[in-house]
Amino acid sequence: MYYNHEIFNIYYEKHGTSKQNLIILPGWGDNRESFNFLINNLKDYFTIYIFDYPGFGKTKFPNTDLTIFDYAKVINDFLDDNDINKPIIMGHSFGGRLTILLSSIHKRHFSKIILMDSAGIKNFSFKKTFRKYLYKFLKKLRFFFKDPDKYLQKIYIKN
Repeated sequence: MYYNHEIFNIYYEKHGTSKQNLIILPGWGDNRESFNFLINNLKDYFTIYIFDYPGFGKTKFPNTDLTIFDYAKVINDFLDDNDINKPIIMGHSFGGRLTILLSSIHKRHFSKIILMDSAGIKNFSFKKTFRKYLYKFLKKLRFFFKDPDKYLQKIYIKN
């Protein structure tokens, strides 16, 4: 089925007939078919809505550039137009980033949020942060060496 929106038309599928709604937002480059196994196992317990983003699956790419805010607006308006309130939402990667926007900017309420390898969440490990700043510091020292490119290669390999 297609949801016609002024920004772009988006293809979606609906599976199941339960009272509890589950929205699945795939990652970038994925489409609804990536989640067939999950859908087949959950459709008896939930009404599942899953989308194909423009350029992936059955959704055609519009003639305009899109921002992540455009994607979030279309999903938010879809939920409003279909009276889907407080669903469970599952976002993978790019879909997780959309979920974060829906709950923060659009103030959309979800009964549960499931983020899988979500984009938009920073990983602040001490080791990773330390190595990043050490590399930046060592990179500034490259001008003190005869062969700065060789020096950069060595510090890049070690980091």
